[in-house]
Amino acid sequence: VKEITKRLNKSYYDGSDSETDHCEVVGSLGRSTAIKSFSDVDMLFILPYSKKKQYDDYEGNGQSKLLQDVKKEIKKKYPKTMVRGDGQVVVVRFESLKKIVEVCPVFEKSDRSFWYPDSNKGGKWKTTDPLPEIEEADAFNLTTDTNFSYVCQLVRAWKNNIGFKFGGLLIDTLVYKFFKQHTKYYSAS
Repeated sequence: VKEITKRLNKSYYDGSDSETDHCEVVGSLGRSTAIKSFSDVDMLFILPYSKKKQYDDYEGNGQSKLLQDVKKEIKKKYPKTMVRGDGQVVVVRFESLKKIVEVCPVFEKSDRSFWYPDSNKGGKWKTTDPLPEIEEADAFNLTTDTNFSYVCQLVRAWKNNIGFKFGGLLIDTLVYKFFKQHTKYYSAS
């Protein structure tokens, strides 16, 4: 994530070498509910807002063009790694690490949510708002003495062992609701 961020900062922010600026790790890692065997990292890379007009004005599918441009920049750092656009993200597959980084290029809105590209069906901008979820997960971990994260991780491990499909955000939401209804478990050992 740091190397991808550094590469994109160099490309989009006047040669910046920052490994952290303009990057948000989201998903279960961002919410601190991932288990050790996680396979993918979800990250947002916040592009300069001034670039959005370029993709809005692009003749054709500007969202697809944005993904291709970001892919091209990442390939400069990882020329032998599989990097591909996939609808809303650029997927970087690190075979040796058995990890995938999904890079979602975004433009920040005034309310701290983000526009992200959806290149399907001719292209459009969609909105995502993961930062309040991350903030609430962090705060709830303080309230529950980290039990919120522990139970989310336990359910993920159980799900993976059983082998059924159940989204990570849904797991986190159900665990959150459970704790809200059963406050006696906030400090359970």
